[in-house]
Amino acid sequence: MARAKRERTNDYYKTLPCNLRYLMEKTRTTQDELGKAIGKSRQSVSYYCDGSVAPDWETLVLIAKYFHVSSDYLLGLSEEPTVKEDLKIAIKTTGLTGSAIANIQPLSDGTSCSSPSYSFALNSILEYPEFLSVVLELEFALRRSSSIVKSYQDDASSDPLASNLDINQIHASARRHGMHVLNRLDTAKWQADRVKQEAARFFNELTEKLIVDPVRKKELETIEEDQNAVE
Repeated sequence: MARAKRERTNDYYKTLPCNLRYLMEKTRTTQDELGKAIGKSRQSVSYYCDGSVAPDWETLVLIAKYFHVSSDYLLGLSEEPTVKEDLKIAIKTTGLTGSAIANIQPLSDGTSCSSPSYSFALNSILEYPEFLSVVLELEFALRRSSSIVKSYQDDASSDPLASNLDINQIHASARRHGMHVLNRLDTAKWQADRVKQEAARFFNELTEKLIVDPVRKKELETIEEDQNAVE
């Protein structure tokens, strides 16, 4: 006889069971495998996964060790799964995510990417004075995009007729004054174009300074040496 399927409750969507299901799916770990590793039955793991039962602290620590993550990550107290102390310090000091640090770590960890030229390229980007303006432009665009997304949610939770009326009134008023009002998608695209332009300007200046200027300088030095030799 088939077992009755438990109905999903709000507990199913809580942080701990969601993170546990994610880790099990990511590592392709079955309930039986995890149960054997932490000394629990498959049914107990099933309860942990659907949120109907929360593991005690000792079991939580065992689960965290099994997946090589921190218990804070399982509980949603940290967005970073890492348990490495040096990485934790780097995250806290720089404000970067673990994924961001992992992307630049090969530059100095002895892998094929770790050479002085790779580190020089990255440092040149970060040290260039205009780098911050690109980051600020992107940060503003991200905040603007988030507010636009939120406005859709606000529309959905309000009276649609009233919302449409407000929008129509705004456009009508703008037309009377010879103005054009961007819709939300156009506004997001405009913000994205601003970031692209700022980034393009930044990299144009940076590459000119790092790549073209040294060659130009050497070219001028060579011409000057040739002229002195003729004289």
